[in-house]
Amino acid sequence: MTDADAVEPAPRRSFVGRLLRWVALFVILLGIGLVSAAAAFLYPYVRDDFRIDGIVRVVALDWRDFGRARADERLRFEFADQHIGRHTSPADCALEAVGEARTVRCAWTVMLKVAGRDVPLAFASTATIDPHGDLR
Repeated sequence: MTDADAVEPAPRRSFVGRLLRWVALFVILLGIGLVSAAAAFLYPYVRDDFRIDGIVRVVALDWRDFGRARADERLRFEFADQHIGRHTSPADCALEAVGEARTVRCAWTVMLKVAGRDVPLAFASTATIDPHGDLR
């Protein structure tokens, strides 16, 4: 074997290089953890908002097809059946008739504790049956 055939060993990473790699990994994992914690904290409220979006549509269609009394009954049933959280109820909803149009509107707010302060988080869902009977 000659000197020309010899393979040089790969250079070792310096201590600073290895340390920076571990710090970067730690920061990334910490960021993922914080985002996951925030998502888990907000999930029940966002889930209920999506459910209420569907409820207002169904209630508006029932109002169009079967009348206001049936729509009120359907609103209470859907809130109970879909296990909407304790932070909202059918009392947060209104059925409004303006001319020929009918609107079902639900609006609710949750106060979240963030860094010792109360921060409002507001949600609203609306469905309207226009004078032609179409859902908007």
